[in-house]
Amino acid sequence: MNPPYGAFVPQVRDFVQAAYPLTKNNIYAAFIDRATQLMEKEGYVGALVSSTFINLKDFEKLRIEILLKRNPLIVMLDLGFGILDDATVEAAAIVLRGGVQ
Repeated sequence: MNPPYGAFVPQVRDFVQAAYPLTKNNIYAAFIDRATQLMEKEGYVGALVSSTFINLKDFEKLRIEILLKRNPLIVMLDLGFGILDDATVEAAAIVLRGGVQ
């Protein structure tokens, strides 16, 4: 999965804030949240995302509640720049396992 990046349009922001309270501040974090909700208990999901989730405080709930408690992080690679064509952010690859829902 390669979720979208960038600013919310107002209608999307309102929906994401209501539907995904743990990840409401960022569209790609909300995509990760939703993907883990759809995942089978024994399933896996992989994503190419901005590496900002690794250390920014805005992503603390994503790291703790989803990547540690709910869906264990199996692999994380900090890929840096140049991985995706025309990407203006550093990328990371993650793989999550289905877990406690």
